[in-house]
Amino acid sequence: MLVLVSLERERADIIGRFKQALRANPEVMSGYYLTGEADFLIIVTATDLEGYEQFTRRLPLRTQTSKV
Repeated sequence: MLVLVSLERERADIIGRFKQALRANPEVMSGYYLTGEADFLIIVTATDLEGYEQFTRRLPLRTQTSKV
């Protein structure tokens, strides 16, 4: 699945914490830092829609994101 993420702020410490959270998630296959409306494009694996929903609920709580 492709996931677009927008950060609340683009500070180096927030971006660093977000990258660490991505590395800690086994569902994340790849992540790309973008320009434009979204800040990151993440490629995520999930066995089903419930697994994907759990991932999207968990990720913003671990970092300061505004939109997933």
